[in-house]
Formats: sequence, C-alpha cells, structure tokens
Amino acid sequence: MREALKTDRALVYLFNEKWQGAVVAETVGAGFPEALGANIADPCFADQYIDKYLAGRVKATNNIYEAGLSDCYLGQLEPFAVKANLVAPILAYDKLHGLLVTHQCSTARAWQEPEITFFKQVASQVGVALDRMNYLAQKDLALYRTQKLSEITSAISTAAHVGEVYKIATTGVRESLKTDRWLSIYLTKPGKGKLWQSLSTGGFLERWVPTSPILVLLRNTSANIWQVGFKQPPIFTRQA
Repeated sequence: MREALKTDRALVYLFNEKWQGAVVAETVGAGFPEALGANIADPCFADQYIDKYLAGRVKATNNIYEAGLSDCYLGQLEPFAVKANLVAPILAYDKLHGLLVTHQCSTARAWQEPEITFFKQVASQVGVALDRMNYLAQKDLALYRTQKLSEITSAISTAAHVGEVYKIATTGVRESLKTDRWLSIYLTKPGKGKLWQSLSTGGFLERWVPTSPILVLLRNTSANIWQVGFKQPPIFTRQA
C-alpha cells in the first residue's frame, strides 16, 4: 500500500480496551523516524471519533498545520515528522479493531479521491482477512474440542473409580478450554464444601470458591467461571 500510494510511512495501530493502543506494524522510508512499538493515547478519541470510524470514515489531512488540529494531536504527529496523513478504520471481530494509517513526511500532500478510495479498500480487506482467519481458527478449535470430547468420553468409560472419572474430566476440560486451574470440591452442607483436588499451571495459588457445584474451572483470577454440578457428591479425603 505504501508503494502504491508512494507515501513515506504506513502503519497499523491497534486499540486496547481503553481506546489507547500501539503501533504493531510499520513500513517507513529511509531517513524518517520509526513509529513501530510506539504507545499512543488520544484522550479525545473515545468521545469524538469512535462512532465516525465505526461508520467507515476515512480521514484525509492534506496539511496537519492547516487542518485545525489540537495541540495534543499535533504533539502526537510531530515526533514522527508527519506532514499529511490518511487514516481508515480496521473493522474486525464486530468492533473497531484498529486503524490503518499512512503518512507523508517529506511535504504536505493534497490527497486525490482515487487514492482515498484505494486506501479505504485496503483497510476494508485487512478487516475481512482478520475475520476470515478468526472464523477458521474457531472452526479448528471446534474440531479440536470435538476430538478432545471423544478422548475424554473414552477415558471415562474405562475409569476404575469415581475419583478417576473426576480427574479425567477436570484435566481434559482444563486442557480443552485452556484454563489455568481446576478444582474438585465436595459438599459438606448446602453452600459449603471442601477442596478435594487442585491442579494449576504455574504461578496461581489455590483459593476457596464459595459455590455449590462440585467442579469449578477458573481462568486466571477473573470472573469467568465454568460450573458443572453433580447431584450426589461422594465424600473424599484430600489427595496429594
């Protein structure tokens, strides 16, 4: 794209959950500062620009010093020697995922309509490609989990005792869902129980989870909890 438009820099900027972000990909001409890895936070972005970019807006700035830009915005552009730019949204994963940006650094530039259209089409295709890759990844994941379920079912069918059934189930689910810890809990009375077994990846501490289901899977320390309940929890002694 930079070659087609003969610009001095092209980059991809991705957002985080706070609408800040970083430059994750860049190609830049010789003699101009690199932006790759730069963390950029625009305090006005969330309030003023999200809806516009979600609607497909492409921002063409011919001369940053004649466009009425705020001092804050100019302060973000000047370290990278920007004189003119094009900015288009990368729409993927049902959200505004990031921005495709190209800079003219050598001089100001009057962007032509065919150039703006081409640039918008490139940004659109980036979003399409990301969605396609995500679809294929989800399809592969579904196949993997189907195969894993078959393995878990087969292993459970040959288990020698109920404790082995729980261990096979929890270990298999933790691997399939890529969670960081599984806990097996048996009930002593409604709403209370004791930890029977715990398996965790490195760096996570055991912790009591006050819930009635016997099997609880935790992902990190967030609130994402998968629960599976059993009607007749047997009483076990804690195993090493």
